[in-house]
Amino acid sequence: MTHVEPFADDVQTFLDELDDCQRSEAVGRMLKLEDQERWARLLGSFAARRGAARRVTFRSLTGEAVELTLQPKQTLFSAKQTLLKQVEAQLPAVEPCHRRDAQFFAAGDLLADHTLAAMLPDEVSVVFKQVKRISPASDSDLDSDFGLLARAFDDSD
Repeated sequence: MTHVEPFADDVQTFLDELDDCQRSEAVGRMLKLEDQERWARLLGSFAARRGAARRVTFRSLTGEAVELTLQPKQTLFSAKQTLLKQVEAQLPAVEPCHRRDAQFFAAGDLLADHTLAAMLPDEVSVVFKQVKRISPASDSDLDSDFGLLARAFDDSD
C-alpha cells in the first residue's frame, strides 16, 4: 500500500469530522506506536490518579450538588440511576406516562451513558428532564400485526 501525503485541507476536514472521543483515541494510538515508553508512563499516571474509587460532584442548573463515590469502571448510566433515586423527593412530580431522566455535561460536552467514572471530571453538570415512557405493545396490537404479516405472505403466493 502506497502512502500518499494528504493536502492540508483534507487533513483539517478529516479532523473536523472526528468527535472528541475519536480524536483522543487517535492520539493515544499514535503515541503508543511512536513512543511506547511515554505511553506506558501516561497510562500508569492515569491509573494512579483515576484507578480507585473517587467522589464526583453532580451539580444541577439550580446550583444544588450531590456527591457520589464512584468506582473507576462504573458507568455514568449506573451513577445516573443512583443519582435519580437520591434526588427524586426534591424534584417536582413526574407527569403521567413519563419518567425522569438526566443528561450530563462536562465543559459543554454531552457525556454518554457508557462513559466510565474514571473518565469523568471531578464535577459534572446535570440536567433533569422528563421523557415519555415507551409503552410495551399490547397483546391485541401484536395479534393485529401478526395478522397483517400473515396476510402479506398469503398475498405474495
